[in-house]
Amino acid sequence: MNSDYTQRAMTRLSRLALIAAIALCSAYFVNAGEAIAPSAVVAPPYGLTFPAEVVRVVDGDTIDVRVSRVVRIRLLDCWSPETRTRDLAEKAKGLAAKRFLEDLADNRQVKVFVPVEPGKKVGNSFSFGRALGHVWLDGGEVTLSETMVRKGHATKTKNGR
Repeated sequence: MNSDYTQRAMTRLSRLALIAAIALCSAYFVNAGEAIAPSAVVAPPYGLTFPAEVVRVVDGDTIDVRVSRVVRIRLLDCWSPETRTRDLAEKAKGLAAKRFLEDLADNRQVKVFVPVEPGKKVGNSFSFGRALGHVWLDGGEVTLSETMVRKGHATKTKNGR
């Protein structure tokens, strides 16, 4: 067995473990901290929704959240400047975006939604080992992505349009 094959197999196992953890955590619908019966819920959108806690801000558009394990979430509709770049102006903006997101969300309770398109594989909702999702501060109505864009620390699209 070559190491490349082993690495791919381990990546698949990690994804399966993540999916299982998310499925376990989302077994109950949570509203204002209280479980509600599934029959009281109007058809939810396709995807995975679960409460979590922000444990680390990676940069202005990526956070790590704790479910029953740490899950890296790439914020959808949020493109902030990179922190790992040789472009010093971009790096300064990226670090400012990271600090803003740390002040806003670090160690806070959040709700994460990872959309899954009907008929598509759950694996399509992952990129570079990160789940692609929307994140709200607990009780908030605006996503972290929207806040980052409104405050000028990110754009809604990669090219800023």
